[in-house]
Amino acid sequence: MNFILHTVFDLEETSEGYIYKRQEDHALVLESLMYSNPLLTLGLPYLLKNYICPASGRLAAASGNYLHRVFDTSGKQGRQQNARVGMLDLTRELSKAMEVIGAGNDAHRVHMINSVYSDDVTFWHPALTVGGKQDLLGVARLWTFLFKDLEVYTRRVVPSYNEDVMLIDLERRFRPRLYPFFFPPIVLWVHVIVHLVGSQGPHGGKLISRHEEHIMWEESLLMRNLGPLSHIFHDYFRPFMGKLFSTLGNLIYHFLVWLDLPKEKKLE
Repeated sequence: MNFILHTVFDLEETSEGYIYKRQEDHALVLESLMYSNPLLTLGLPYLLKNYICPASGRLAAASGNYLHRVFDTSGKQGRQQNARVGMLDLTRELSKAMEVIGAGNDAHRVHMINSVYSDDVTFWHPALTVGGKQDLLGVARLWTFLFKDLEVYTRRVVPSYNEDVMLIDLERRFRPRLYPFFFPPIVLWVHVIVHLVGSQGPHGGKLISRHEEHIMWEESLLMRNLGPLSHIFHDYFRPFMGKLFSTLGNLIYHFLVWLDLPKEKKLE
């Protein structure tokens, strides 16, 4: 069975180069099941990539844009401003874009999409794929129609070395439309990966040519949506399991050494 992982490193620069201070492994469970195990899913990845996800994307975009024409989903229309095309301060502007598109009013959302996305942008989600600004806007509008009390917080922005690919770590809070008001909001942690290209506008900067959303289902459920149990899991269970696995690993290693079985060379 294959698993897709997002591995995020926190690096520290020293006189001898960079060293790892922190490593995070995030398993993409849904993507792994849907796209990386063709035998297990009986050819579903091909159907998803070529037929199901594009069709569901067109349906979601058309539904969002239609509902926007029929209802005022944002409550505010406002006056659209002339967009400056291209991002200059990537960390700040990417963070602002994700928050406005996920939880802002519609006029601000339109302005932001025109400012930071290329005309032929591709939006990828495990359940749908769309292309172009108008379809991306339709998907965002459908999200705001289906859910209420939307809040988006940027936890961090992680650049690549050449800043052509960046990761935005988001926390989304929301309630379904028919959700009881006394229930706490649902919280999702999302890894957004954006691919950037140069803007041809007079201001230069970067535009998003591809937008991928990967939901951290395990982390969201265990660490943010179980009430007091999430606190216990984060502060007590995870450290305990870390010590348990490291102790077991060392015991097994030394047992194999004692048996004098072949083993890999130690790291120098």
